Amino acid sequence: MSVVEQFIHWIADSYSLEGFLKTWGSVLALCMLLHVAERVRPAERNQPYRAMMTNGTITLVYAVLIPVALLGANTLAAYFLAALIGHLTGPLDVIDLNDLTSGHSVMVKYALLAPLALLPLLVYDFFYYWFHRLQHMSAWLWEQHKLHHSDHALNVTTSFRINWLEEFFKTFLVTIPMGLVLGLQPFQIGIVASATGTIAHFWGLYLHSNIRLSYGPLNPVVTGPQYHRIHHSIEPRHQDRNFSTHFPIWDVLFGTYYRPVHDEYPQTGVAGEPSNPGMLAVLFGPLITWGSRTVRFTRSTRADAAGKIAAPVQADFKGN
Repeated sequence: MSVVEQFIHWIADSYSLEGFLKTWGSVLALCMLLHVAERVRPAERNQPYRAMMTNGTITLVYAVLIPVALLGANTLAAYFLAALIGHLTGPLDVIDLNDLTSGHSVMVKYALLAPLALLPLLVYDFFYYWFHRLQHMSAWLWEQHKLHHSDHALNVTTSFRINWLEEFFKTFLVTIPMGLVLGLQPFQIGIVASATGTIAHFWGLYLHSNIRLSYGPLNPVVTGPQYHRIHHSIEPRHQDRNFSTHFPIWDVLFGTYYRPVHDEYPQTGVAGEPSNPGMLAVLFGPLITWGSRTVRFTRSTRADAAGKIAAPVQADFKGN
């Protein structure tokens, strides 16, 4: 399959009107069910509906512009991967799924089906953990992530409160590494990325829901609303904790795990950031900040360079 054919295959698999309609229909149904649960057993009581109205506006931006960002990212990523694979002579995969199942009886192969089916999700979660953590560590990436965290009323709609540029970065920092590790062809990566992304999106609705639910001893095994509420907490002791989307094992292994106690449901948000930002900030906030920082850096660099040139001239003048 040529580079162009692989590229077209990925784009075709990533964008489907039928799939789009089915996904959003399922999303709306799940949102309604989770919202009922939020009202029956809320983690934070008496949340105002105006918070959801703000997130509803942001959701419209999310629904319209994220597919645009994904199209650009997938276009670049698909072509990059197809070209890269075309120049490689050896195998690309780190994890060989065929090798893992070869040489075993039929019963063993069937027993391996469940863990192998979870393997792409586990690999996705590993790379997303580091991407998510980098968003908090990098001042530049934080600019496009803080919109998500600035919600003072964490609820099911917060899952849509994402800057439209995030998916562009996610393609290069999560999707491509995941595909390389699993040894997938570009068109296969498109399918796996769509599947894992859809699962993460549905799970994200559950994670952000305002539901009072504690897993108890299972907290380190699988993520839940209480686990993720800690990540959104405004309290200092919870900062930069619980980055994983599906499996807390990554937080445990890399020292960012915080195990909530039974009745720990903190307030959420970002100090100094409004919960209801204006549309200019939603659409172009990161771009405006990045632009101003670049201008300041350029001016500072030029000033430093001018100072270094002037210093020897002044020294020479004094010497004369």
